[in-house]
Amino acid sequence: MQVFSSQVLLLALLVHLPAAYSMQSRPDLGGIWYDYTPKTGNKGKDSKIYQSGDKLTFVNEFGGRSEGHFVDAQTVIATGWEGGLRGSLQNGNKRIVFMNGSVWERSKRGDPVAGRPDLEGIWYDYTSKTGNKGNDSKIYQNGDKLTFVNEFGGRSEGYFVDAQTVIATSWEGGLRGSLQNGNKRIVFTNGSVWERSKREVPPPPPQAPLDLNGSWSGGLLHIWQDGTQVLVTATWKRDGKYCIFRAEGELNGRVARLVARYSPMTHGDRAIWRAVYTISADGNAIQAVYTLDQGTTTDRRSYVRDP
Repeated sequence: MQVFSSQVLLLALLVHLPAAYSMQSRPDLGGIWYDYTPKTGNKGKDSKIYQSGDKLTFVNEFGGRSEGHFVDAQTVIATGWEGGLRGSLQNGNKRIVFMNGSVWERSKRGDPVAGRPDLEGIWYDYTSKTGNKGNDSKIYQNGDKLTFVNEFGGRSEGYFVDAQTVIATSWEGGLRGSLQNGNKRIVFTNGSVWERSKREVPPPPPQAPLDLNGSWSGGLLHIWQDGTQVLVTATWKRDGKYCIFRAEGELNGRVARLVARYSPMTHGDRAIWRAVYTISADGNAIQAVYTLDQGTTTDRRSYVRDP
């Protein structure tokens, strides 16, 4: 009879154990992404991922948020979307293919700009020909992300192109500015010049709470909201007969989760549907995902607030 030492047995067991997911093996996903449609090549607006260790926060192009985490080094899950939406990392971790068919591509703007200066503060629009100073303008900064507020209150999101160039994406199709005078002056391509003030910038005003009350998409939807409680009704015709459904649920941030049922009196499906409404940053658009409670059927709809 052969006798094996405890060290030999332990080594044999370790050889046959499957490799465990290591914290060190996770990729860095933090940054700017966009929703990409492979069939058309169309790119959506900016989405974002914030990362702290294995913990992730996903923010889609409509401002909807979901906490999440790594399942393994090549799989993530957004726990707040669709009951736990999984995504597979592809293309060298520059693409996430989600189980619902959505595809996120990493933007090059997600990479931090080396040597970027701190521009946050109060600025003023300076006219070099006359030396006149305009009213206060402001810049808010979060990493490479910038928010410009001009002297008339107009706002634009923006970012660093490089350490000496910025862009205000909402102004004039993407207004570029060159940093000069030790980063105390921004010369924009439309001729505007911003000079830095020595006064400190006040904190941005708090975001107004969402108010979804009213009619949407030409009266197709009617939404009633009381605090975080939401009631939705919809009426339309199918095959010449009316369909009516009612959905109730709760609003959390910019995402409403609802349970929807068709009226038994009308020409509609008797099954229970789960609805997830993601509301845009301005509160005037909704991206809706409907999923059967006992199945995988999914329907996607977009709604806009009626004037």
